[in-house]
Amino acid sequence: MAPGPRAILVAHVDTASPALSCLPMPNRRTRNVSLTPELEAYIDSKVASGAYSTASEVVRAALRLLTEQDRRQDPQDGKSPTRSHAR
Repeated sequence: MAPGPRAILVAHVDTASPALSCLPMPNRRTRNVSLTPELEAYIDSKVASGAYSTASEVVRAALRLLTEQDRRQDPQDGKSPTRSHAR
């Protein structure tokens, strides 16, 4: 049996802003997210490169891109499409 995800990332998600803005987040909620070793390494490389200060910033940037992608796919519908290919 293959080992499961080994990393846990604690991300701060701004639950008050649908745009997931990078402005100060007064309403933060901590989330534990299981990551594959590849995703953990990718996040670490982004922080190590200086492009982001924290893993949370990388996750927020990724969620902003996903939100924008969802909007472009169905601009009439405010809901996120169901994703059957989630990893």
